[in-house]
This record gives sequence, structure tokens and C-alpha cells, in this order.
Amino acid sequence: MGKDAGTAALVPEQKLSKTAEKNAAAEAKAKRARTYDADEHLMSPSEVAARYGTQVDLQSPAHSAGLTAAQVEAQRAQHGFNRLTPPKELPEIVKFLKQFSSIVAAVEEGRVIFDNLRKTIAYTLTHALPELFPIFLNLALSFPLGLGGLLILSIDLVTEQGPAISLAYEPAEANVMLRPPRDVATERLIDGRLLRYSYLIAGVLQSAVCMIAFFSVFWWYGISVPQVAFGIDRGNFLVPDGSSSNLDTTR
Repeated sequence: MGKDAGTAALVPEQKLSKTAEKNAAAEAKAKRARTYDADEHLMSPSEVAARYGTQVDLQSPAHSAGLTAAQVEAQRAQHGFNRLTPPKELPEIVKFLKQFSSIVAAVEEGRVIFDNLRKTIAYTLTHALPELFPIFLNLALSFPLGLGGLLILSIDLVTEQGPAISLAYEPAEANVMLRPPRDVATERLIDGRLLRYSYLIAGVLQSAVCMIAFFSVFWWYGISVPQVAFGIDRGNFLVPDGSSSNLDTTR
């Protein structure tokens, strides 16, 4: 009898415990439903980061208390995904762009600007050798000066400005976005490759063409290059009285 009475007393307690568990589970479920209710629950920045994989800026007074899911979706539709501030480890350029797709356009524009700057620098450096070569011939071999100071200034300050500036407006190369990111340690704005091209390839080619044009004038009048060499030392190109040169073409 005593055992039956004790067992009978435990049954109501077990029923009450199970009922409490069911009530607690139902309350937790209702709480979760309220938590993720788009119309009622205001999400904090940490909740937005957990649900959307990003962070949100709550500096606006209207949203200082948080954002509902509907407000988050409305901001994304109106301002793009970046209205929700990306995580802090992302680059600054990513955080302030309205659309992530514009990063591709920004990278392409940056590469085009870099390439065009290299073209402009290479063009400017190329004509240094053709300007120095006539001076070298004048000082070393007494050739008549083919390019004076006034002509050099007119080239550098007048005629070269237009082509150099026009290179800054060159369109993008076809493979500009197919190249891998450049190595900033080796691929600089002015590097050995650019200098070799400017001085040893394009510079030498321009110097050769300019000197051929220079000597062709003497060839036209029947004067050979050996006759021109050391001509100033022999007094062949001195005309102080304005008369013709006393160059002896028979030598």
C-alpha cells in the first residue's frame, strides 16, 4: 500500500514536469519566431552580419535602434549591397563604392591610366638621344651643329606637347583585363624595360633616321661625310661675313 501511494504521488509530478517542458519549448519557439519576424524585430549590427554576411551602419538617427529585415532589403534594393557596410578587413575602395560590380571598371580604368602614363614617359624619354647625338658629334668630331638650342627648346616645349598629351587619352588595350595583377616590387611606372625601350630601341632608331636626314643634305650638294667630319676645325663652316662657306669639295 505504501509503495502504491508513493508511485501515485510521483505520476502528477512527472506530468507537471513534461507539461513545463512543453510550455518552455513552445515559448522558445514563439520567441524565435518573434526574433526573426521582419515586421517586429529590430536587428543589431551583429545580427545583420550573421544573417547577411556583412555589417550595417546605424549612424542614421532613424535606424539607431536597429533595422528590420524589410528595411535591410529596401536599402539593398535602393542603394546597392554596399549600403550595408562590408566587413572592416575589406579594402576602402570596396566600402565606398555603391555597387561591387563597379570595382571591375575601376580596376580597368586604373590599368589604362598606368599604361598610358608609361607610354607618355617612354615617348618623352625617346627624343632625348636624338637631341644629344648632334651635340656629341659637334664636340667630339667637329661636325656642324645640326640641332641648336633654339630648335631643342621648340621641340621640347611646342611640337612634342601635343603627341605626349594625346597618349594619355589612348583607349584600353584588348588584353588589359586578361593580365594578372602587376608586381609592385618589379613592375613600376619607370623600370628597366621602359628605359631600355626608350634609349636603346626607339631612341637609337630615331637618332639614325635624324642623322640620315642631316647627312642627306650634304650628300645632295656632293659633300661626303669624311669631308664634313672635323670641318669646323678646318674652317669649312665658318662664314663670319655672311658669304658662302669656303668648303673645299675637292678634298
